[in-house]
Amino acid sequence: MNKTEKEFQAGYDLGLDLIDKLGVKTKENPTSNHMAGIVSSILNFAYVFAPSEKHADNLVQFCIKEARRDSREYKKGESHD
Repeated sequence: MNKTEKEFQAGYDLGLDLIDKLGVKTKENPTSNHMAGIVSSILNFAYVFAPSEKHADNLVQFCIKEARRDSREYKKGESHD
């Protein structure tokens, strides 16, 4: 794994930890409002610290593409509950 891949994976793993904590906090019953709050806080971070809105826009588009690809692969698998 190269540096970019390692950093991406570290961020992804932190996101999974956050989702686990949300499950605990909501007694395994998170709502779309909870998810909107998480996504909004992360997007806010991206836009505040990106060198420009265009850079943040590109990051968001990359993330959407990755999320769609990953979710399609996940849904194809037999072992998701």
